[in-house]
Amino acid sequence: CFSDAMKTPSPALRSHWPQQAFVTIVTLIGLAWVAGSYGYYRSELEKALQVEHQTLDAIGRLKSAQIEHWRAERLADATRVASNLALRQETELLLRDPARQDRLAEMQQRLQVEKMVSVYSSVLLIDPRQQTVLAGSDIREPFDAATQSLVAAAIAGNDAVISSFFRDSKGIVSIDVAVALRNAGRKPLAVVILRSRAQDYLYPLIQASSELRSSGETLLF
Repeated sequence: CFSDAMKTPSPALRSHWPQQAFVTIVTLIGLAWVAGSYGYYRSELEKALQVEHQTLDAIGRLKSAQIEHWRAERLADATRVASNLALRQETELLLRDPARQDRLAEMQQRLQVEKMVSVYSSVLLIDPRQQTVLAGSDIREPFDAATQSLVAAAIAGNDAVISSFFRDSKGIVSIDVAVALRNAGRKPLAVVILRSRAQDYLYPLIQASSELRSSGETLLF
């Protein structure tokens, strides 16, 4: 009788089995739903990140191309200045007699033209001894080592040279392009420096994009 009692569950115990099975099934379904939801979330997150990185990559390549184009334009401007026969002749005359106020005034006007109104913040004319002949208002002496090296590179080479970014005398981030003016015998007469401020073009170029959101800016910079 005892063994029969052990083999046959009581009615109360039998009534709990459906409840336990139901709880187990619901729990398993819930876990499966959570796992599926998490998997779907991860999948969508990876897709979103992939799209974001593709967008940033496209923007980065576009910005790089635009910056390289900007640099090429600055070098082309300097090359054009070096090929200006009238400017070279006037520079040679000015260096022969730097006290001539009329020549100084005429050269100042020519340099203002080369400043191209808003493209360059200043234009500087330096003789081979690295003495200022004419300068824009935002350039001060003595020149720092970087400017001296740039002038020396322009005199030593045949092409225009471009500097790295630096802070000018007012603390403004700038970049210089230098080119040597040479006489008919290719002797250097002076070096012209065209100075640009990063805030005038490069910073707006880097920041401007209809596709670049705040999250994208964080990843890009």
